Amino acid sequence: SDPRFAKTYPSALLYREATASNLITITPLETYTGAGVPGGPTIRIGNGGAGYTGILRTLSGTYLSQRPLSDVRLSITWIPNHSRHSLIALLGGLVDIALTYEPDNEDLAMRERWARRVGGVFNDHFVIAGPVADPAKLARSRNDTHRLNEADAALRSLVHAGQAGKALWHSRGDGSATFTKERELFATAGVDGVTRTANWLHTHPLTPYAALERANKEGAYLLTDRATFLTAQQHDVIGGLRVFVEGGQKLLNPCAAMVRSDASAETVRFAAWLCGDEARNIVKVYGKDWAWRKALFTMGEQQDFTDEERLASVRTVSAKAKL
Repeated sequence: SDPRFAKTYPSALLYREATASNLITITPLETYTGAGVPGGPTIRIGNGGAGYTGILRTLSGTYLSQRPLSDVRLSITWIPNHSRHSLIALLGGLVDIALTYEPDNEDLAMRERWARRVGGVFNDHFVIAGPVADPAKLARSRNDTHRLNEADAALRSLVHAGQAGKALWHSRGDGSATFTKERELFATAGVDGVTRTANWLHTHPLTPYAALERANKEGAYLLTDRATFLTAQQHDVIGGLRVFVEGGQKLLNPCAAMVRSDASAETVRFAAWLCGDEARNIVKVYGKDWAWRKALFTMGEQQDFTDEERLASVRTVSAKAKL
């Protein structure tokens, strides 16, 4: 979103959100390579949270394994940026596919005619998590909503506890889909004015995974996503956190596959595969063989998990203890 970038790639997307940093990562964090004749193309995927769960590695590996050995060797890389920066990277030709969670910004890109949405890949889900000790009494607020939805009641309880010096909230403050949703939730709960100058709200522009690790270390509440939470639990690095609020349309976090309007046939073919039945059959069971035995994502029209699949009723225990 640097002004020099805007001169070359003009888009209203560059001016939509003030962020803690306007730097975009261009270095792949992972590379997946198939068999075949050397010298083939590389497809670059831009995505934030899902990459840390391993799902991109699994999907890419499956896709690459199906290519004939006589074909040129295809490589797929994952370049980690949050949704808005992944879309900006797509705008600038720095990635070929952006897996993003911001329908409004995706619609803007399509109106400007430099990108198109191939389809939905999966649904992630926002959750409010925090310390198992629950100093803000969010678990109690779920049972005493007084006509408020769970998120509103929880955030109001959090504000009261924060003002009393009993609770801490971590915000990423980075212009990500998570930060955008956080501001929306605070506004809906009617407490956004309080949080803007709160000394109990600390901003740390980290990746979703690193944000969970820091919240666990410092005993803070935060907005995160189910897939990253379960991944960190599987890695046994956030034993002091549990989920308090989840579910409902307001916390839905749909992921779409976006490509440039001038995308190559190979790129479009892979993006379409990611949105197809074979990929969905992989995604819908991903995580069920982990310690918690729960899927990370829902698919298509399934916009929520059943009560049995939810996390808020589960008190955090070591993943190792469940194996």
